[in-house]
Amino acid sequence: MQCTAGQRRVIDHGDGPARVLGGFGTGKTAALEARADRLGEKVGAGRILTICRSRAAAARFGSPATTFWDLALDIVARHDRPVRLLTAIQQQAVAASLLAKADARYLAEATDMVCHYQASYLGEEELRTHAAAAGEAEAWEGLTQFAAQYLHRLDLIAAVDWAGALVSAGLLLRDPQVLTAERDRFDYVLVDDFEMASFATHRLLSLLAGQGGNVVVAGNPGAAIGGRYGGTARYLERFPRSFGAADDIRLPRRLNPPASSAVARGLNPDSEPGLVVQELLAWANDGVRWSDMAVVICQWRRDAARIRAAMTAAGIPGLPAEGPDPWDDPPAKPADDPGFVTVASIDAAAGRHWPAVVLTGCIEGSMPAEMPSFRWLDRELLAGPDVPSESERLARWEAEERRRFDVACSRATERLVLVTAPPPGGQPSRFVAT
Repeated sequence: MQCTAGQRRVIDHGDGPARVLGGFGTGKTAALEARADRLGEKVGAGRILTICRSRAAAARFGSPATTFWDLALDIVARHDRPVRLLTAIQQQAVAASLLAKADARYLAEATDMVCHYQASYLGEEELRTHAAAAGEAEAWEGLTQFAAQYLHRLDLIAAVDWAGALVSAGLLLRDPQVLTAERDRFDYVLVDDFEMASFATHRLLSLLAGQGGNVVVAGNPGAAIGGRYGGTARYLERFPRSFGAADDIRLPRRLNPPASSAVARGLNPDSEPGLVVQELLAWANDGVRWSDMAVVICQWRRDAARIRAAMTAAGIPGLPAEGPDPWDDPPAKPADDPGFVTVASIDAAAGRHWPAVVLTGCIEGSMPAEMPSFRWLDRELLAGPDVPSESERLARWEAEERRRFDVACSRATERLVLVTAPPPGGQPSRFVAT
């Protein structure tokens, strides 16, 4: 590839830790791939540990790569026993077997909370202290009891959830012999999209790479949209201090934002699939290839099936890039197959771009989900008893929604259409031009 000076610094960086900062269109992933190839020639590809944000991203990486979750599963299998990683639906099925009378919303909240409880590395007594100080002791005592039953059931079936995989590997690495064995497996560590790092993934990387180790992370602070699993730009920002990195490489933008954008408005959410089909067919009539188009769906679990069904009915071939879970397997066919339009969640679209993009679900407070709320348990309490006020929560959510909207829009390099079809009485997103 033709490299900028910054990309050449990434490729030719010597030993020791380094941070690479680059926004959309800076070529940071390409530079990281080129560095992996250069190091592979030096020490062998098997001595390079490359970590991507998802299985689909790892499959697209030019050199062998993995995810934090698959890395954790491998560590557990080598030093304990093989376990399988459960999906959200499978987690809730386990919870339902323990809480037979609970409704679906409670099961979803309970399993999500147990995951974040594990990922926090808090002990029961620490959690009880937080809960008591916040006046929530009874509710959280119920969670700790449920968590013990739930985790015991997972142990019986040799399974883990997304948090259990990371924490199990992290706990194993506390053993000096295990840590030495794992560190001896590689000479260099490369991590892409490090703005998605969470407390648990950062802890895993810290153990494996060590202070001052041969680790290079690349990320875009403005694209930190992994909040569902605790992802935050905090660890990318703290990287120089956490790993003793003196080398900080910043890449200039190389791709321009979309040349044109438009808004397609519908009367209600049921009209969104038709609006999507209309835009895709119009682009095809203009000579745009299917593979140069993408549909990015904000409300993936709600809208993906019906939008894909409408595309199929109109004769438009669509191929999911991946779902919102980073351990989802990539599609059997490559997502850039010239015969298919890519269909992706916002999370799956991060790190990728297409000439023409339709962004669906541009509804107030719905990018990509409703304003977070809780019925029984407040996740904020895991960080301490001083939980944020409602106004602080709203401000944080609005900032997160703005960031996700900007990330989704920046996936287009030439054409962008925002689809907004709010329910009766609803409002389009405040970010959509009127």
